[in-house]
Amino acid sequence: AWRIAMNPENVLHYVISNKYFPGSTFVEARLGANPSYTWRSIWASRDILFAGIRWQVGDGRSIPILGQPWLPRPTTFQLIARPTSMSEDSKMASLILPSNEWNVSLIKAEFHPMDVDCILSSKLHEQRTRDQLIWHYESKGKFIVKSAYRLAIELHDDRVCSQLDRSWNFIGNPRCF
Repeated sequence: AWRIAMNPENVLHYVISNKYFPGSTFVEARLGANPSYTWRSIWASRDILFAGIRWQVGDGRSIPILGQPWLPRPTTFQLIARPTSMSEDSKMASLILPSNEWNVSLIKAEFHPMDVDCILSSKLHEQRTRDQLIWHYESKGKFIVKSAYRLAIELHDDRVCSQLDRSWNFIGNPRCF
């Protein structure tokens, strides 16, 4: 799933996209009516991929401030609260000064204090590089199956625990006499 999502010029991406999601993107792809085992497996891994992927801010021109995972804050990678006066189409570039530093006064004026801390703690590239999607759970941002497996186990454990909690809440509060 990582290679298909990250390398649109790849032959694998070309073949899979033409067969299973022509005219759309990997993010928008649906399972379809009669998928192959390969596509079903790739499609099933998307949830894990999307749970660990976020934008690394370069020049900020391709990342919308709202609705995209760009904050280095697991598990949502998104803002806690909507900025006070930002429009839907505002880009990250509007938060970066020409000197390639965060516009601290604008960020403090527009964002929730917890979001401010998270934004200002994230480093900008020294050179204004292109924005890119990275795997958050590895220091170099490259997808590694081992870290995806760890994330999958963690996500699965959370779901199992929440189901157990609901079961115990249904049973009630047992008391000993």
